[in-house]
Order: sequence, then structure tokens, then C-alpha cells
Amino acid sequence: ANEFVAGFIGTPPMNIFPAGLLCACRAGLRPEHIAIGRAAADGGAMTAEVDFTESLGSETLVHVLLRGVPVTVRVPGFAAYRAGEKVLLRPEMDKVVEFQEEKI
Repeated sequence: ANEFVAGFIGTPPMNIFPAGLLCACRAGLRPEHIAIGRAAADGGAMTAEVDFTESLGSETLVHVLLRGVPVTVRVPGFAAYRAGEKVLLRPEMDKVVEFQEEKI
């Protein structure tokens, strides 16, 4: 419903991006709606750096820094990424939730 709720509902919670990183306003994107890879970049990919990973058995959470913004990516199964490794992120832009500034 809003950025506050998006930040704490779900495990892991939705990634929150500052204005200008994914779109013109603040935006949110669930970890499962971001693809991660090592292949050459194309128009839809953004370079990030792996911070750490969490292997949860049936999935791996890859925590990266994208222009200084912490982002969590959910990968099915085991994913072997090393801290400091450069990776490419490809967000599913049709799944981005834009947050409008709330007026109090």
C-alpha cells in the first residue's frame, strides 16, 4: 500500500530504491523480481557488487550494493557468488512499484 508497509512485509522485504535509480520516483521491487548474472551487459542490466550471500537450502539470497544502495536478490537453489564480485542485475521493470510522496 505504501513504502512503509513494503519495507517490512515479506521475507526478505521489498528492496526500496531512491528516485532516479530505477525510475523518476522512489520505487520498490521484490527480491524475486531481479535477475542476477555474470554475462556481458546489455541495455537492461546494471552493474552491482556482491556484499554477501545467504544459502537457505532451497534458495540463496544474494546481497549486493547497487551504486551504494543495498539490494537483495532471491535466487532459486544454490548460487556461488563471492564478496566483491561484480555482477549484473536485470530488474523486471513491469514489477516495479512506484511510491508517491505521502502528504500528511
